[in-house]
Amino acid sequence: MEYLAALFARYRLPLACCVLAYTGVCLYGITRLTFDDDPLKLLRSDEVEFKWLDREFAHLERAAPIVVEGENLLTPEGIEGIRRIARGAAEVKGVRAVYSLLNVPGDRRVGSYLLPLFPSSSKDYPARFARACSRARSHPLLIGHLLSEDLKTSLIIVAFDDELAGISEYKAVLNQLQAVIDRSTEASSLRARITGGTALELEVKESMGRDINVLTSMGAGLVIVIAIVLFRRMGAALLVAAGPAVGGLWTVGTLGLIGEPINMLTNVVPVLVLIIGFTDSMHLVLHARRALAEGASSLEAAQSSIRQLGLACALTSLSTAVGFGSLLVAKLFVIQRFGVCCALGSILSFFAVITVVPLLTSTRLSKYVVVAQKSTGRSRLSSLAEGILTGLLDHRRLVLVCGSVLTLILALLVIRLEPDHSIAAAIPHSSEAYQALEHVDRAFGGVMFAYALVEWPEGHGLRSQELYDLLREVHAVFDKNPVLSNPLSILNLVQSLPGEDEGLARRASQLRYIPEKVRSRFVSARQRRAVVSVHVPDAGARQLKPAFAEVDRRFAELARRYPEFHVELTGAEVTFSRAVHLMIEDLWKSLLTAAGVMFVMIWVGLRSLRYALVSLMPNVLPLLCAGTFIVLSGRYLEMSSVIVFSISLGIAVDDTIHFLVRFKREMRSGADAFQAVRRTFQIVGTALVMTTVALAAGHGIVMFSAFPAVRTFGTVSAVSITAALLGDLVILPAILVSLKWTGNRSAET
Repeated sequence: MEYLAALFARYRLPLACCVLAYTGVCLYGITRLTFDDDPLKLLRSDEVEFKWLDREFAHLERAAPIVVEGENLLTPEGIEGIRRIARGAAEVKGVRAVYSLLNVPGDRRVGSYLLPLFPSSSKDYPARFARACSRARSHPLLIGHLLSEDLKTSLIIVAFDDELAGISEYKAVLNQLQAVIDRSTEASSLRARITGGTALELEVKESMGRDINVLTSMGAGLVIVIAIVLFRRMGAALLVAAGPAVGGLWTVGTLGLIGEPINMLTNVVPVLVLIIGFTDSMHLVLHARRALAEGASSLEAAQSSIRQLGLACALTSLSTAVGFGSLLVAKLFVIQRFGVCCALGSILSFFAVITVVPLLTSTRLSKYVVVAQKSTGRSRLSSLAEGILTGLLDHRRLVLVCGSVLTLILALLVIRLEPDHSIAAAIPHSSEAYQALEHVDRAFGGVMFAYALVEWPEGHGLRSQELYDLLREVHAVFDKNPVLSNPLSILNLVQSLPGEDEGLARRASQLRYIPEKVRSRFVSARQRRAVVSVHVPDAGARQLKPAFAEVDRRFAELARRYPEFHVELTGAEVTFSRAVHLMIEDLWKSLLTAAGVMFVMIWVGLRSLRYALVSLMPNVLPLLCAGTFIVLSGRYLEMSSVIVFSISLGIAVDDTIHFLVRFKREMRSGADAFQAVRRTFQIVGTALVMTTVALAAGHGIVMFSAFPAVRTFGTVSAVSITAALLGDLVILPAILVSLKWTGNRSAET
């Protein structure tokens, strides 16, 4: 570090030019940044089979259900309202087909066309309309599928064109559909809302954009205000923020330059980089302030910060990068990419902080860092802190016993953590799409769908009784499942056809009278495939995964009884529930791997196994506190909370390394353990407290987010950051003083 400090003094101007040049390049890189907004594409894995409906049924998953509500929809007003919405939706460019109760076939045929159940006009055909309403109450295609049992809710399924690509094109179609709904219900007592996966995804993207802009501005503003209060100068606060800000810009710009798209997980990488860089930046600025107060010049203060803290900053950044890099062992590609992006951000953040902060400190800006005179209040605060430290060190054995017992209790509580993920945690509850989803969950058992794909061999067809026997058993599997509900297939369509005394195989001959757009929803005779759809509630991956596993087990039994047929559970919801569950498990396991890697990095970096062992409890405590908070608050291990653990580990390790590096330096200068801890506390403790206050307050702002998962992120982050401070300023000093140091060289053995 002496050599690097000398190089810094000699080549400041070229270094500043390099920083400005790369910043300019990264600004260009930001313009090339792309976004991957396809969640299912992100969940690819060699461990989880990527299940999706084949091309002939793909339109079923590219759909937007319109939820129509009224006091009684089986009235002329209700049916006409549904008709206006359905007709308007069918005219929207980008819509492939519209399915509603108006498409349901009746029992009257004209030529080769089976007339719909509901007549085109309730006024012109009052008798037919009355019979249709009576038949609708028990129609196999209606109740539980397109019409709720209480007759107050109906679904209009709008299927998108295959040519649509990207969220922007879907957004244009959804906006047109919303305009149709507004026109159709303007003079009506009906209420209609769009929901479904596409609408929810769009709502998340738009709300997240608003959320990030507002909360980031509020959080950054609050952190700067706190920094101003702590440093008592705006210039010092901006100097602290400059390094991490440049690191975040370099990270985002570099991702754009290398063509790495931002996805639902990597969009938190810039925040992680800012947090990682903020801690080191605070230490560098506080060290420079002390050097300036002791009479050093601006350049000497900048050099001293590199010389004294360069190793600690490098070690923290390297250990964090290697820890995130350990995510490459994950099974899901998205987790691997997240780890690589975080590791890259950690390295770039180190170079940004270790260059930008000393460069700014070596200029006239350093005058904003110096505090001319300490106030009496600060002296009293320092005296109080030293008094508390003395008391803790005098009772260090009690502190260690209490810390050990607390760690054990928290560990036992954290064992109860279970992974889970639901739409409710990721969607603002105030959004129309989410409220409609909740309503459909109650009325139909879920707005999302899973599918059973049934294939039959040559020699069988839609008039095969064996096919319908198998479909009955597939329906029975879904009906017996306590989570899934209301299966729908070609079986329901055939059951609705005229001729109740005839067998299903004979009644199937009338399928030729059904319009192709209606038949294609259930069957592809050319491909010898039929699909059974079933409603999936927003029950969370914790309940859906075993439910789907039970269905797979029952389908395996059917395969043995119907060897010529093939039945497979498929669909986006099946893949998503399995992959998300695996994603959370991956993050959790990789986090433990990262902790082990960081332990080794401390061991190697400080050249001492003793120091690595000393760091265990202070680094583990924040994780256990965060996990315990999740358990006690009745939450589950979600993606947002697992990311908090990564932040907690990074901050805890960062602070611990800074404390240990300073302690080691004091020990090598000839001080005993008690004196070394006191001196380290005086020098490093201030930076740790200031960092904790600023970061905890900044994350506290996130608790005002519209997203439940983001609120959890902010709350758990604040808890873990505070716990990291207690671990480093309470437990770590007690451990260091309790050990028997045999001499100045003991720090290196």
